[in-house]
Amino acid sequence: MLKLTEPVPLRPHSKNYCLLATVAVPAGDARDIESELEEFDFNEYLTGGGSDGTFMIRADGDSMEVEIFHDDLIIVNPNLQPVRGNKVVASINGSYTVKIFSPCRNGLHLVAANKKYHPDSKAGKFWSWGFDIRLESGKRRRENGFASRALAESAAARVKLAEKNKRFELTDWKSFPLVRELFQKRIESVSEHAEKVRSERVLNVLLDCLAEKGLKDLRINELTTAHINLYTERRQRENVKDETLNRELRIVRATLNQAANFFPNVENFVAPKVRFLKVDKSRRERIVHSVGAKAILFYLLKPQTEEESEKIYFSRRRAGLLFLLSAVTGARPGELISLKEEDILTDLKVLKITGKKTRFRTAKTVRYFPLIEIVRRILTEAISIRASKFIFNQRGTLTATYYDQIKAACAAAGIVYSRKIAGGLIPYDLRHTATTLIMQSGTDFETAASVTGQSRHTLWYYTHANNESIYRAVSILENFAYDCLEKTSADKLLVENKEADFEKVDSVWTKKKGAKP
Repeated sequence: MLKLTEPVPLRPHSKNYCLLATVAVPAGDARDIESELEEFDFNEYLTGGGSDGTFMIRADGDSMEVEIFHDDLIIVNPNLQPVRGNKVVASINGSYTVKIFSPCRNGLHLVAANKKYHPDSKAGKFWSWGFDIRLESGKRRRENGFASRALAESAAARVKLAEKNKRFELTDWKSFPLVRELFQKRIESVSEHAEKVRSERVLNVLLDCLAEKGLKDLRINELTTAHINLYTERRQRENVKDETLNRELRIVRATLNQAANFFPNVENFVAPKVRFLKVDKSRRERIVHSVGAKAILFYLLKPQTEEESEKIYFSRRRAGLLFLLSAVTGARPGELISLKEEDILTDLKVLKITGKKTRFRTAKTVRYFPLIEIVRRILTEAISIRASKFIFNQRGTLTATYYDQIKAACAAAGIVYSRKIAGGLIPYDLRHTATTLIMQSGTDFETAASVTGQSRHTLWYYTHANNESIYRAVSILENFAYDCLEKTSADKLLVENKEADFEKVDSVWTKKKGAKP
């Protein structure tokens, strides 16, 4: 391509002169030529003797090589009428380029001098895409000049949609909100801080992509898949992973699908298709064996060391209890980290777990895990050393501190901590482990889904969970947890707290500290 930099105007009769010799100067003997000098105006010479508006610009690119090279200075006279074969400066979507002017019956073509930018002869007769419109008079009108087939098809689709809206007296296209208005509504509607920041970043980048193409005031009914692909192309140039890009595109799709919620008068709006990238799913082992889990818990639940402060010790121990509770319940770490004391329903003997996935958070999905003995012991100690209203940390959200503690425990146990390396361990693997143990025991899919909170898909139409099957399933996890605790310092403490009641948590804690209740 050949782009242009900022123009520099040339003004005739600028009175900025230099001296020009009117006689030839031989390349031999010196000669006195002071009397043969006259004033010479370069601006007047370059503009052809006084054409107002003439300017000079610098070329950037190689599409006109053979005639115009990169970094050459080009003099442009906007007052001249171009004819076939002239080199012209053309404006395309707000940016300027230099090409050879070539008018034709169906419009005009802008031709590059460099042969490598010539269109492929096998691609078709014309250098641009277009579509035909049948007028009311019966005549046919051809609209061309689109850079790709996708853009031409989307333009034709918008024409058809406008005709359909007019025929059935549907929403006028001018009443559709601007894309930036929809995006702003979406950002304002998000309550969670992390999701709000992510949505704002993604949607603003897409708006920047549209603005670069001169589409700042684009309406949502004019938005096409080709426009959304501009975001994909930009993020790919920034070397963003395909998995990350797909997550960002889901934000765009969700925003477009919510248009009718924010603007009720556009209920007939059909969002354009968002094209996701194909990603090969990795198949690494996601099972945490009891030997590895035992080594990690040995580090996290060991007694306080001399160099550790009480705050760091309690933080490490809470991380160990959360790790163990994840193995017992099969719940997501993000669901357990936000547990409060009121989520422990002692009367019903269940633990209330609220889903944290986006679809669960919107519907406020809740499931109940049986309050088995090992879960009671874990929660009893976690409550006794808690630092806030949340049981496992101060904020109720997963922080880098928790992951750093698991990473340190893995390092001490000689276990690889990594999501990408085969055989590597991450805390979320405990959820896969719990599900695998339940399914290997012969538990039906419906019961497993009730325990772990995973998607049932269509299996729940054919199977039904009951209390007996649920308790049989969680007993397997309880045995796994006891096996992990064997010969660790946590085993003794949990045994001491076996008879503790949740209403007497304060007395249990003060007794451990050696102070009076």
